[in-house]
Amino acid sequence: MDGLVAGLIQYAEELEPKYRSGAVDLFVATAHQGRGVGTIALREILRRLHARGHHRITIDPAAANVAAIHCYEK
Repeated sequence: MDGLVAGLIQYAEELEPKYRSGAVDLFVATAHQGRGVGTIALREILRRLHARGHHRITIDPAAANVAAIHCYEK
């Protein structure tokens, strides 16, 4: 699988002090699902957002995406 995209994680920040928060978007390619890749990526991005002063994070999976919801609940 060399050279293939395993997934993507990105974040956005609201920097206004009254509303300071972060938002995360994540996908893992089908070939890489079920290996903990999403959990590792999410933990890292949350660690970085927390270090930047964010204590409220939004992530909004599709209601039918049970695997994603399980990952986010961890």
